[in-house]
Amino acid sequence: MQVLYLNENRFVGEIPKEIRNLVELEKLGLQFNSFSGSLDMEMFNISGMRAIDLSANNLPGTIQPNIGSILPNIEELYLSRLTNLVGTIPYSISNCSKLTNLELSYNKLTGLIPNSLGYLTHLRFLNLGGNNLTSDSFLSFLTSLTNCRNLTSLYLSFNPLNGMLPVSVGNFSISLVIF
Repeated sequence: MQVLYLNENRFVGEIPKEIRNLVELEKLGLQFNSFSGSLDMEMFNISGMRAIDLSANNLPGTIQPNIGSILPNIEELYLSRLTNLVGTIPYSISNCSKLTNLELSYNKLTGLIPNSLGYLTHLRFLNLGGNNLTSDSFLSFLTSLTNCRNLTSLYLSFNPLNGMLPVSVGNFSISLVIF
């Protein structure tokens, strides 16, 4: 099996750990259910995994600090509207170098938005809105994101980002459509 979509089915309980046995799995969609238990990304440590959507479930926890080594080939990661996703965005997310879509909106994430997001040069879509994320007064993460030449959509709303927009935002690729 390469693709497993079980979206919007009112499933409850923990996500079955046997998913890790689906070694050919590339895409997994479990969004809009009522899965509970802790968010354990190591369950999805399948070398060919390219897309995971766990949005809108009752999955508390943190984004593991070693996520870059857990999901080295991930291209699309959707973790929005989880019941209690807390903690910070780990620096190692930059090791997920194939990421094109990263959705972390409407969680309880805190801390600085890491400049390492700028290493995700294939990134097209980034949504960090609706958290409690911050930045230094220079908003230097924006400068780092100018390295993402394919970025078309950048959402940062509803975060306490205090500071002045840096001049570097003028360097965003002409591909940036939504900011």
